[in-house]
Amino acid sequence: MNDTVATNDATNTDNSTAVENPLERHITYSFGAAEVDAEVEKKLSQMRKKARINGFRPGHVPLSHMRDRWGAQCREEILTDKAGSRFQEEAAKWEERVASRPAVTPATVAVADKYNVDCHYEAFPTIEAPTLDGRELRQGVLEIGEPEINQMIERLRRDAGHYHVVERAAQKNDQLQVNLQVWHDDELVGENAKRQWILGSPMLHGEITTTLSGIVKGETRDIRIKHDDNHPNEKMRGIEERLTVTVEEISELHMPEQNEEFFSRFGVTEGGEEAFRQLVDTRLHSEVKQRLNDYGREQTMNLLIQATPKFALPQSLVRAEMSNMYQQLQQNVKKQNLPIPPDALQNIYMQATRRVTLGLIMAEWQRRENQQVTEEEVNAILEEMADTYEDSQTFKTHAQQNARFMEGLRLSALEKKAVQWIQDRVTVVEEPLTLGQLLGDVEEESPDDEKVSSTAEA
Repeated sequence: MNDTVATNDATNTDNSTAVENPLERHITYSFGAAEVDAEVEKKLSQMRKKARINGFRPGHVPLSHMRDRWGAQCREEILTDKAGSRFQEEAAKWEERVASRPAVTPATVAVADKYNVDCHYEAFPTIEAPTLDGRELRQGVLEIGEPEINQMIERLRRDAGHYHVVERAAQKNDQLQVNLQVWHDDELVGENAKRQWILGSPMLHGEITTTLSGIVKGETRDIRIKHDDNHPNEKMRGIEERLTVTVEEISELHMPEQNEEFFSRFGVTEGGEEAFRQLVDTRLHSEVKQRLNDYGREQTMNLLIQATPKFALPQSLVRAEMSNMYQQLQQNVKKQNLPIPPDALQNIYMQATRRVTLGLIMAEWQRRENQQVTEEEVNAILEEMADTYEDSQTFKTHAQQNARFMEGLRLSALEKKAVQWIQDRVTVVEEPLTLGQLLGDVEEESPDDEKVSSTAEA
């Protein structure tokens, strides 16, 4: 027999006592050495026809020279391909589903006339049905009145504001032009890095806002951030990062007055303040409705995770999700001229873990409940989105031509069905919310609520 399966070891799946990843699997394939060596010789002979090595004419390199130079590489490639093909054939027949491509490690020498190839991979976990009996679900509610309209107008004024240089100590909402030196465990890794920060911004580490509050132009202060051992960037794990910050300029936010010029920015050219407030009221109702729906969906998904018995996650899926999120983070901070926030990277791990967890639960729920999404349900979501655009038909045409976008709508439709399915099985309790809580206004957040931190990878 030329190729056989030697072992197929599955780690104990009892995650209450397991230390290692209970989803890791190991399988070893054995391939006859004579057959593999013959394939290596054949491949070397084909390569020899085009090989160009100094001292030999093209196509006349001795086979022994080819074997010494490329034999090991060819054998590794052949064994990897053979193991990969065998793995795919057999995995399709297994009851346990495979969550990752196998990491293949071919042997370098034959043992007992066989080459052994080790394959390590992860399996999907077994997911039990959620227990929803007796559970309560918080459903956010918000009544819009004059205070909320006033708050929204102030938000619009702030967004339309600009900055003037001031000669005073820095305070919340000021814009700071700073020069950074970055130290990792007392080793200088970056200097003369220019940054522009808004004190109190949710994109800025709370420690930075606290430390730089009250600083004056020309003053230098140190900020220390200790990174834990779970940092997604291996080079940052366990190190202490020190930012030496020198303020070069402090600017104060100036917001526009409520006048005809300000109103015209929003398309209000007649009717003055009354017409403007009516516009804000209409848009705010639409915004709040969407935010409440999002809040309800988030609370429902959180409840679904809590109600589902815990299970191990395929770490390969978590790593892939983290990679995608980290690339998006890099693009965002580059556009905003912000440093890579280290606590945000830790947040990435938490968010990626949650996404993978929820994705697996949703897939199992769809399978168990035999839930399907119809085109009518997808189109209904598309129509809702199109109604927010002036040229709704053009939006729908472009959307329908974007396969990735439409797949996202299908996932949204499936999630909407899941939300309704869950809400029909639990007790829904109203939870009053403020506009600031719903919109995430910085003014209503405390330093402990900072969403991300900031470092300067200069």
